[in-house]
Amino acid sequence: MPNVQHNRHLGRSSNGVTVEPEIAHRALLQRSRASNRRLARSHYENFLVTSFLLPRHLHQPFYDIYAFCRVADDLADDSPTKEQALAGLGSMERDLKAVFTSGDHDVEPERFLFIGLRDTIRRYELDQQPFFDLLAAFKMDQKRSSYETEDELLSYCKFSANPVGRLLLQLAGVNSQLAKKLSDSICTGLQLVNFLQDIRSDFHRGRIYLPQDELSQYSVDLSDLTCQANQKALACLVRSRCESARSYFDAGFGLIDEVPPWFARTVTLFIAGGLEVLRVIEKNDYDVWTSKARVSKLRQFWFLTRATLNFF
Repeated sequence: MPNVQHNRHLGRSSNGVTVEPEIAHRALLQRSRASNRRLARSHYENFLVTSFLLPRHLHQPFYDIYAFCRVADDLADDSPTKEQALAGLGSMERDLKAVFTSGDHDVEPERFLFIGLRDTIRRYELDQQPFFDLLAAFKMDQKRSSYETEDELLSYCKFSANPVGRLLLQLAGVNSQLAKKLSDSICTGLQLVNFLQDIRSDFHRGRIYLPQDELSQYSVDLSDLTCQANQKALACLVRSRCESARSYFDAGFGLIDEVPPWFARTVTLFIAGGLEVLRVIEKNDYDVWTSKARVSKLRQFWFLTRATLNFF
């Protein structure tokens, strides 16, 4: 079960001496921010984005949002049972509701990360729906293991991926409907790429993020991929799914013209990272079962340098 941190009562120090609520709140806020920062920096997915491309004042908000996503994702994937995962996600949902409905010092969320997240939400007036949508996606993972059609899979992406882009747009002060639509396309593309990277690990978790009708169309039997014919059939399907993911990046590329320059560089980096994974998959002859496509740290640094210098 993922580690969950609990708070002491506000207004009381570790030795039991009563302190001013405002002072106690500031101390907890600083500890929460530090914890969220450590969590965000410790994961592969984050690579070096916040250190170079985001304005300094947005580093901590990014960490707070990322920590929320990371903890929820760990609950969904690493809990011993689906029942325990749903219980943990339910607890996070209650904490999140408290963040949006309670005052500054009368809420004591169960998870320590919510102290910092609450400050970011209020400071940037973030909408609550993207956060609840993300939790809904993690809950779906406990209740549903496959999707019949691509439309059903894309509907899942609206909850699992697109809300993150919407939140980043809000941090950047971008609220146009066009920007939201373009962001959704990029986030969907990134989620589809992630599905391809994780086909094997997801299958062993009991989840299949490939449309069932396409599995039938290509005659793929995931339960017997020691069979060479099945491996070839899966490669054909993966090639088709790569083309689908690439089309979403193409459709969303115009976002770079709708956002501030610093965010445009971040967008180009995310797109380049997704396209690089697709390139690695293609280089491996669309074999995603025996090897996982990953972007090396050197390539990440190269993309980061090019984005920083605006070479894309």
